[in-house]
Amino acid sequence: MFTTVARRGRIVLASTPKGKRGWFYEAWISGGTWSKHLISYRQSPHITETDLEGLRNVMTELEWRQEMECEFLDEVNAFIPYEKILACVEDYPMTRPAEGSVTYLGVDFGRYRDSTVIIGVMLEDGWRMRVFHVEELVQKPFSEQMEAVRKAAEAFKPAAVAVDATGMGAPLAEALAEKISSLVPVRLTAAVKNNLINNLRNNLLSCRLIIPADATQLINQLRLFQQINTGAMPKFEAPAGQHDDHVLALALACYAVAADKTARVEAVSFWRWPSPTHLRT
Repeated sequence: MFTTVARRGRIVLASTPKGKRGWFYEAWISGGTWSKHLISYRQSPHITETDLEGLRNVMTELEWRQEMECEFLDEVNAFIPYEKILACVEDYPMTRPAEGSVTYLGVDFGRYRDSTVIIGVMLEDGWRMRVFHVEELVQKPFSEQMEAVRKAAEAFKPAAVAVDATGMGAPLAEALAEKISSLVPVRLTAAVKNNLINNLRNNLLSCRLIIPADATQLINQLRLFQQINTGAMPKFEAPAGQHDDHVLALALACYAVAADKTARVEAVSFWRWPSPTHLRT
């Protein structure tokens, strides 16, 4: 930018507002340095009232205010700031992990309107988790959902597969346990979900997670996911009319990593050799 200004060049910044942060926001709220122009959907001769009504029906209030009214919104109820999510995003193709890679799967079974989502992560450098597989099953019968999970486990040979065993997920998890030895059923009570989501947040804040740029559904759900503080324990959920299946599948994949590491630590502790003092007679 400095080089452009030094040469008396021009810079045009065009964007939809993405929260009160970043160069675009700083330029918009600055003094008279910039020439600012707000282009409203009301100025378009091609958008009809029917179009607007259709958009209203599929967008949340926050989405409407940001995408249509061009407001810079505060992230009051945000599960995690958008900039922290973007810090974990890299541009890379999702490909099959190399032979010998340590992988994990998280599976969130859909209920009614939600999809069933399978997300795979692989360990890098022993501590970072790279998302390498995102699979969404929309309105598929249970038999197809279980077969998709079985095939993913067979293909990637994960060290652990954490699946949602809540409600209708319980019999699915029980049936899958007979086919996948590394299956970890997780009953998502309020307390367990709280721990699961906080673990995901910590992994995002510390940039332990690496997310592909083309996983747009996952990124968008992370951005919209909310923390509502209404009682002793915060409530985590998607906004009304939105979905959180990708978020929960990723949280379960992170849990699978933690669960497997805990098991390994316990095994090491259990099999520790006795010290010489314990061998004296």
